Amino acid sequence: MPLQGDEPIAGDEGPAGRPVYELTIGVSAHDVAALDDWLEQFIAGVLDEPGFVDAEIGVVDGYAWEAGRALRFHVADDAQLQAFLDGSAAATEQRLRDRFGEHAEVTARALRGNLRISESASKHEQCRNCGAVLTGQYCGQCGQRARSRLISLWELLRDSFGDLLDLDSRLWCTLRDLAFHPGRLTSEYLRGRRARYLPPFRTYLVMSVVFFLVAFFDPRGDFARLLEPPIDADVTQSGLAQPAAEPGSVEEPPASETTEPPTVPPAPASDEPSVHLSFNGQQQKADCELDEFDDADIPEVLAGVVTRERIEAICRRFTPTAFVQHMLDILPTGLFILLPLMALVLKLLYPLSRRYYVEHLLLVVHFHAFVFLTLTVAVLLSRLGSLIEVLNAPMILTVVALSFYIPVYLYKSLRRIYRQGHWLTSYKYLLLVTAYIAGLSMLAAISALIAVLSV
Repeated sequence: MPLQGDEPIAGDEGPAGRPVYELTIGVSAHDVAALDDWLEQFIAGVLDEPGFVDAEIGVVDGYAWEAGRALRFHVADDAQLQAFLDGSAAATEQRLRDRFGEHAEVTARALRGNLRISESASKHEQCRNCGAVLTGQYCGQCGQRARSRLISLWELLRDSFGDLLDLDSRLWCTLRDLAFHPGRLTSEYLRGRRARYLPPFRTYLVMSVVFFLVAFFDPRGDFARLLEPPIDADVTQSGLAQPAAEPGSVEEPPASETTEPPTVPPAPASDEPSVHLSFNGQQQKADCELDEFDDADIPEVLAGVVTRERIEAICRRFTPTAFVQHMLDILPTGLFILLPLMALVLKLLYPLSRRYYVEHLLLVVHFHAFVFLTLTVAVLLSRLGSLIEVLNAPMILTVVALSFYIPVYLYKSLRRIYRQGHWLTSYKYLLLVTAYIAGLSMLAAISALIAVLSV
């Protein structure tokens, strides 16, 4: 593999400016223990090369593989490093690949030169964002780039859409593990491997916003008025344009016909169904006159809120469209409130897990983010099937499969995080699902009440 970064890098050389030969190895979590055990003899073999002084090993965080190790060998001078690169460097790297085969990724680079940032210069150069002293091209405190020049338009677009265009970005790593590996995001976060993923609550908010935009935003309906053609002023009420009369001519009706006033067509019936209220089994009139209303029928808790005047006012304003709209406005807040309640249920179901409440909350947050992701995909597939008739049946089957995948995902997440047997996990899974149904039912009832009172 060709060496990466053969140019001098400020501050990356070995002690006293010695050149460095660096190897980075990425392996799976299953092979990391074998790698650590084998590296000791591997390092000893490399140090037998002429000019190699000493070595150091470090853990690489945020590596593309599940586990990463960085080996740095300090060489006496550039000439001996170049002799090694021309000679046995390729064989040394091949030893790593032969030992782990396809389960390892090996990269190598040489760091040479004696460029260093002077202490006096570093004192005067500070990060423009947090004020920390700069020792490289990125701030070690906040991560902002040290360069303050104006970036080009292409760099601005790349920074804006980098997570969408880069397949190895945090966004796509998060979506991949969220969709296909139940419980992995929570497990990796609890193990401290967080740099490669989006934060949990940000993931939840992004997935929920995308779902509500996709599910309840209809461009054809919302922009229908903008797309409608302008109404011609000469068009009559019947929808037919009448020809303009010539100047000086007077059009008279035929003598055989009698002039009658035009008939006004009846107003079209409203699409909204009539509203009927029922108290004590007696249905009220559609005009919202509550003649037989009795204040004693109202529970004491709602006595100050539900009054005869207020019910009559709500009845006059009530339409199913307004009611559904208020329900949709309340739904995101209700689902967000459901998160800590379900985390509390998990805390009660796993009292001996020695996990903090916030750890249970992370699992619930990731599960709800997965539900939003699945529902978004289901809505898009349903719309695709409705547009293309040939794909309608396959899309319906896929949506049904996704609906069955949601409970399976929750079960696998519980198994991965809490590592209990199938029988015990199944028992607690049923209790958790029962709590979910009760919570969603209570959420729907409260949302409906608030929507009715808000109409």
